[in-house]
Amino acid sequence: LDSKMISSLNLVKTVMDSTIQNKVYTYSELASILNVSLDSIKSIYSLYDLTNNKLTMTPKQVVDFILKNSQNDLLKGKINKQTLNELTTLKEVMNGIINNKTYSYKEIASLFNMNKQDLKLLYSYYELNKNSYNINMSLKELINFILDDVITDSKYKSLFSLDSLDKLKILRQIIYDLENHKEYTSLEFKNVINKLDGSINQDTVDLLYLYYGSVYDYQNNYTLTIEKLINYLNDDILNDSKYQEFIDQEFKDKIKDAKKTIKEAKDNLVGSKYSRAIINTKLDAESNETFKFIKDVKKMIKNKDVYFVGDSLMAYEMNDTFDGELNFITILTMISIFMVVALTFKSISIPTILVLIIQTAVFVTMGVLTLLGGSVYFIALLIVQSILMGATIDYAIVFTAYYEEVRKDYEQMEAVILAYNKSIPTILTSSSILIVATFTVGVFAQDIASKICITLCQGTICSVILIIFLLPSILVLLDKLIIKKN
Repeated sequence: LDSKMISSLNLVKTVMDSTIQNKVYTYSELASILNVSLDSIKSIYSLYDLTNNKLTMTPKQVVDFILKNSQNDLLKGKINKQTLNELTTLKEVMNGIINNKTYSYKEIASLFNMNKQDLKLLYSYYELNKNSYNINMSLKELINFILDDVITDSKYKSLFSLDSLDKLKILRQIIYDLENHKEYTSLEFKNVINKLDGSINQDTVDLLYLYYGSVYDYQNNYTLTIEKLINYLNDDILNDSKYQEFIDQEFKDKIKDAKKTIKEAKDNLVGSKYSRAIINTKLDAESNETFKFIKDVKKMIKNKDVYFVGDSLMAYEMNDTFDGELNFITILTMISIFMVVALTFKSISIPTILVLIIQTAVFVTMGVLTLLGGSVYFIALLIVQSILMGATIDYAIVFTAYYEEVRKDYEQMEAVILAYNKSIPTILTSSSILIVATFTVGVFAQDIASKICITLCQGTICSVILIIFLLPSILVLLDKLIIKKN
């Protein structure tokens, strides 16, 4: 594996682990994990928060921020020059309101690019109407005077177009909201500004609010899980037209792949009632260290509603119950075989001898395996013992039956020879088939199947050797117990 592949695998592992743990990250932590820019992730965190908790700003905050960042990559080209001029004028209006500034008619004419003579006439009308002379007016006073007094007078109403009157009404509303510290959502701001200049669309205002939130309104306690972030990007951001120009196809593919990976991980590991946690170690499947590790983990888990599964867990449980279960299976097998043979020979001594012979073959097989440094699965040991007891005892039964039959008419040595002559072909034919078959399967099979077949092959060889070379001697030695003469 090259370094890039290892890095990718580590990323996938982190994403999957954190998804299962439902771990949350700050934007800086997640930027480090996903290897993306801090600003990008911070903006996404802000956007996620804005989606759930609408950001609001005063008109002055919005206007100041637009004018300050109009050349930023996010806003550049989205706000035309005419709109910027309108916003510059609006900023001056807001500053004048906040500072309670008053203006002469010349200053107002310059600010709003209006005819000085018309404004001078307007100021004169104000002086006459208010009995005040040589005055300057605040913008609030001027706008209120125009809307409340001037346009109601037919002589002066013609000085203002319908568009100018609409803009004055909007300015008055903005001034009122500014004095009352009202904050606008992005939709409210767009509706207000578009009445002054209709060139700003909702996408631009949303991006503006997002950018403002990431710069000034970001809270350090914002946290997200990787799953929430990926789902939000996939379900909301990728389908939103205002972000399309900032997202290339490669990024879209990565987000979609990440969502698929997380979903597959949760489908495999998280259930409605139980969830699955996988523990990987560098320990052997079966060893004292492995068993100690499992024991320590079980002690750490306080919740009783937890189940442990796996090969090592099975070996651990078998190790705890090995002696008792093995002894139980051994005794049960011996008793079962003993009863069958006893019914066949109608004797107690013969089944005792035969069962002990075959059990000796089992013990010798396992002993040789241990001395040679080999190992056998617990389940394999039980299967081998059962098959050896059930299959190879037939060879002992065949020899013993012939011996018992001919012993009635012949002395011990002659009886042994005759029993050999009659039983050896059957014993060797049957045992050879079992030995060859189990050896062949053991060579080509894998894992536990191979171990069972090879051990069975070895056990069969040992049984045949004991039956051919040891059983005759025992029968001769215990002849008086076996052969009952009149």
